Amino acid sequence: MGVYLDRRSGRWGVDLRLPPTRDGKRVRFLVGTKAEAQTVLAQKTVEARQARFAILRPPPAPAWRSGSSMSMHLNAVTCGPSRPRCGS
Repeated sequence: MGVYLDRRSGRWGVDLRLPPTRDGKRVRFLVGTKAEAQTVLAQKTVEARQARFAILRPPPAPAWRSGSSMSMHLNAVTCGPSRPRCGS
């Protein structure tokens, strides 16, 4: 994995191997500026690590039972007893 400068176009690109082993196929694609290429490389690195190691994946989002209970909860939290007519 790395960032490279394409001499023909003058644009920066990302160089990857899929799968990320020495036997993996080399994939190169142009991105634009050096900063953009470094950002894309960082994103691809994080994605590859999350795919390989389950502990690095983000936790699942909380599941609300219904939309109405969530809106009632949010109104109770944001309005409170000091503002009884908030959100009605």
